[in-house]
Amino acid sequence: ERSVDCDVVLALLRRALRQRPELRVVLMSATVDASKFLAYFRDFEPRRLVVPGFAYPVTVSYLEDLKALLNLDPPSAKRQGDKDAILKFAANVARAAAKRPTHHGAILVFVAGVADVNRLCRDLGSSEEENDLIVLPLHGSLSAPEQRRAFDMVKGGDRQQKKKKVKVVISTNVAETSVTIPDVTVVIDLL
Repeated sequence: ERSVDCDVVLALLRRALRQRPELRVVLMSATVDASKFLAYFRDFEPRRLVVPGFAYPVTVSYLEDLKALLNLDPPSAKRQGDKDAILKFAANVARAAAKRPTHHGAILVFVAGVADVNRLCRDLGSSEEENDLIVLPLHGSLSAPEQRRAFDMVKGGDRQQKKKKVKVVISTNVAETSVTIPDVTVVIDLL
């Protein structure tokens, strides 16, 4: 996403390239107008590399749809501004989605900040009934090994009890446009 911070960094990079021609800059984006950046860095003979993206079929469900889909009552209109009620509801949606017989893959939940990530991870991972969920945080303050856990594929559950393990990744918007978690099939976006 373009921002003032990014524009300042680009200006500093262009200045650095003048002083250090051996420096290589790689800009990556799925949505940016590459021609503007090629023009901005034209003095340095920029090259463009295009990697084809993939479009996956998506079904969008809104708050009102969840009653029919998951048999859950969304928070009332007056409680929709209540962060506690929304986080509790998101936890219930994740639980219900994971328990659906047709569910496969991981669940990704986007929340506003690290405090919400930590709270939702605690809420989802705290009860005995949640032992079929593998709840993982994902945000920029985690170490690289901790962040990598969100990308690991989950092995099957306990075959004797016929329980499957479902990975639930609770993330800030760091993952919203910059990473792809390959086994995610359900996204709950609270942003």
